Amino acid sequence: MVYSYEEAVEYILNIPRFTKKNPMENTRYFMKCLGNPQEDFKTIHVAGTNGKGSVCSMLSTVLTKSGKVTGLFTSPHLIKVNERIRIDGEEISDEEFNDIFNQVMSVVKNMKDDGYEHPTFFEFIYGMGMLYFSRQGIEYAVIEAGMGGLMDTTNICTSPIACVITSIGLDHTEYLGDTVEKIAWQKAGIIKKNTNVIYCGNNEDVSKVIENVAKTKTDKIYKITADSYKILKKENNHIDFLMNCGYYECGEFRIPFIADYQVENSAMVIRTLECIGICDYRLVREAMINTTWPGRMEEVAHGVIIDGAHNPPGIKEFINTVNQYECSGNKYLLFSAVCDKDIDTMIKTIAENTDFNRIYITQIEGSRYLEAGKIAEIFRKYITAPLEVYKDNYEAFITASNKKTDNDVLFVAGSLYLAGNIIKIVNKMEEVR
Repeated sequence: MVYSYEEAVEYILNIPRFTKKNPMENTRYFMKCLGNPQEDFKTIHVAGTNGKGSVCSMLSTVLTKSGKVTGLFTSPHLIKVNERIRIDGEEISDEEFNDIFNQVMSVVKNMKDDGYEHPTFFEFIYGMGMLYFSRQGIEYAVIEAGMGGLMDTTNICTSPIACVITSIGLDHTEYLGDTVEKIAWQKAGIIKKNTNVIYCGNNEDVSKVIENVAKTKTDKIYKITADSYKILKKENNHIDFLMNCGYYECGEFRIPFIADYQVENSAMVIRTLECIGICDYRLVREAMINTTWPGRMEEVAHGVIIDGAHNPPGIKEFINTVNQYECSGNKYLLFSAVCDKDIDTMIKTIAENTDFNRIYITQIEGSRYLEAGKIAEIFRKYITAPLEVYKDNYEAFITASNKKTDNDVLFVAGSLYLAGNIIKIVNKMEEVR
């Protein structure tokens, strides 16, 4: 059977309904049947709790700017599944997606005939991405780990040129462990022999775990802390900072983001580029300025800022940015979350650290659905600000947008799914105009 693009997307998105997490032997066999395409290019492997996507995007942007044909594999997607697979910043086309899908499907059929399990959703899309990158003859691939690191599908890569570990916090505890040390050990599982290891070292307990794992495999270990950079100036649309370490020490950089944690991410990117031999200050500086990463403190319309913060550490950073954001009017929040997150801690963090003038609550449909009314109940435990509850994302957004003035700012947070839905709504409104 040959699938159309629409049928291919539907098939992939329905995979979680009839499969489960597979052992790594199954993943290895799947990739072997595809020809182990993940070994056909230089890989930078990125893991962590928060910041992975931003780091990957910046690395890809700089590598492309430096003339390297660069693949980028990230998750999740905000609007379209093609977003997960890019070359030189361009999403895989529908035609190419469909062609690669049908090639992978033929392999999957043979796997099942041989007695192996059907690949999971993430395995399938990863296999597609690596096969596409190999066929296109890329030089570099920037690969974002899915969940964890040690047992993650992306860890099938045997010899990355660099392993980057961003900030680590409590998320996916039911799979990765209930302490930051246990989670750090899982993330450190991406570290391979003789590779460069660049990691966020602001948490001493996390640092010890990563260092202990790294020292058994490599001596090329680079720690990024708050002392590795200095913020010079912050505006509502960019941050200027100075590097305090490595080849780029004393180099001034500007990033088009407004959250402090993006400076930490940028410092890891710059250190990684140095480790792999990208030592061109002007090129790196220009590329960093032009990096984009949708849904991360992104102003998608006048006075509407969307952030994908979806766990307690992410919400903490989100609130820090909200508090620093200069606004002459009121600040409002549109919020939703999925059922398997620590929602109570997320909402308590919001309530204890900032004062929104009004909060709009909605819900995300799907297998991880959580009713908007239940989210509102948790908010009412901690705040007295006015709440408005809407089941429909469109109704919630339109109501909130219509009620705010030009001087007000509406922030959207709590779920990457919500971020994607609101971006779709804004895009459709722009098309109509």
